[in-house]
Amino acid sequence: MKKIVIIIGSIIGFFAIGFGIMFITLSQNMKTINAITIPEVDITSWEDTVVQGEYYYKDQIGATVEVTITDGTITDIRFIEHLYGLGGKAEVIIDDIIAQQTLQVDDVAGATTSSHVIKLAILNALEEE
Repeated sequence: MKKIVIIIGSIIGFFAIGFGIMFITLSQNMKTINAITIPEVDITSWEDTVVQGEYYYKDQIGATVEVTITDGTITDIRFIEHLYGLGGKAEVIIDDIIAQQTLQVDDVAGATTSSHVIKLAILNALEEE
C-alpha cells in the first residue's frame, strides 16, 4: 500500500511541477506580448483594398486576419485563423475596432493577451500596405 501511495504521490508531483513550469512560461509570454506598443495607423487616404496580416508568438497564440478598407475606413475584419487557448472571447474586439476606427480600443476582460494578438495581426495587415 505504501508503494502505491508513493507512486501516486510521485506522479502527482511530476504533473504539478510540469504544470507550474508551463504556467510560468505562459505568464512570461503574455507579458512579452502585452508589452508590444500598438501605434495608431492613418488609413483615411487609402483606396479600397483588402489586406492580410498575422501575428503569432511561439506557435502558442496568434491570429491571421483579413482587413477590408473601403473609402478610407475599416469596414470588415475576418479571421482566417485564431489560436487562442482560453482567449476565444477576444474575437469581439473587432467590432470595437470597426466601430471606433482605431486599434486603440480596450482589450476584452479575461482575454487581454488574445485581444492584443488580434490587434497586432491587424496592425501588421495595415503596415503591409
